[in-house]
Amino acid sequence: MARSKDLTLHDSGGVTIPERDYPPNDPDSAGAARQDQENADSLLTRVTAALSYAADVNEHTGYELERIT
Repeated sequence: MARSKDLTLHDSGGVTIPERDYPPNDPDSAGAARQDQENADSLLTRVTAALSYAADVNEHTGYELERIT
C-alpha cells in the first residue's frame, strides 16, 4: 500500500508523505493533499494494528513455550 500511494513506511512504524509541489489556491491540490494525508493515516492504522497483533502472538508464544518446557 505504501508504494502504491507513494508513501514511505519506516522501520519504526512511522509513515511519511513525500514533499509535493502543490500549486497554492488550487482546489485539486487541496484535495490531493487531503487524500495523501488520509492514505497515510489509513496505512498508519493498519501498521499499528499489525504490530500490536504481532506483539500479542509473540507474547502468547512465549507463554506456551515456557509452559511446555
